[in-house]
Amino acid sequence: MSWKLKKINLVDQNNQQTDDWLAMLSLDRADAANSLNASMVVEGAKLIKNQIRDDINCRLVVIYGQGKHFCAGADLNWMKESSGKSKQQNIDDAVELQNLYEAIVDIAVPTMALVRGAAYGGGVGLIAACDVALCQEDARICLSEVNIGIIPSVILPYLGRKMKAGALSLYGISGMMFSGSDAGEAGLVDVVLAEDDFDSHVSKWINKFLAASGDAQKRFKKLNKNLKDHNYQQSIITADFIAEARSSEDGKEGIGSFLEKRKPAFIRKLDKDFEL
Repeated sequence: MSWKLKKINLVDQNNQQTDDWLAMLSLDRADAANSLNASMVVEGAKLIKNQIRDDINCRLVVIYGQGKHFCAGADLNWMKESSGKSKQQNIDDAVELQNLYEAIVDIAVPTMALVRGAAYGGGVGLIAACDVALCQEDARICLSEVNIGIIPSVILPYLGRKMKAGALSLYGISGMMFSGSDAGEAGLVDVVLAEDDFDSHVSKWINKFLAASGDAQKRFKKLNKNLKDHNYQQSIITADFIAEARSSEDGKEGIGSFLEKRKPAFIRKLDKDFEL
């Protein structure tokens, strides 16, 4: 397997073990800077669909790269093969790549990309497909496709949803490299962190996400997607969603705990120091 899934058990606010878990999903080709090839694309989508997406106890999915780099984009041998394929064969490959990104987008729980080292081409698409991205300030990011005569086509919808229009045009058309700090300014990543104590900062952010209601997070993602598809027009669906949320188990627990000035029972957290 060119991916590695590590399940980390979570504890409640009283440090008692629960059935809930954190999915640590890593690209596992450190010797090739975690570059993507055809089999890796297919394997990643299947792993997400079969082991993560429908598990009700999964609370958060963290995507990162083994070793020094996040993902160097397409594998050189894969790119070489693609130049000799027919148009239909290249369409088929692109559809498989779409399936990987859509598998990430369709995950019901929050998804978080952790970006260190290099992120090129398709690797930038992985970042954009996640709900939130934490990035080292000195990371090296590049939409490098135009430098070799192609374009960041399959990943463009995900980039367009996150990046500022001007920045997307600048980096997509020029193919120039930019830093994690630049990526923060561009809207590609959400939190920019110094290299020192990166893991400890990440663990704090993971715990921030785990402190919220997992049920409410799923409802938010579902509603947000629906509204995005309809240009955020107001409709009866928002009233329906809030009504259901208020009457849900987590809704009642959250409101009750707030009024009673106690922590809600749905809080989860890591039970030990975080290590990538």
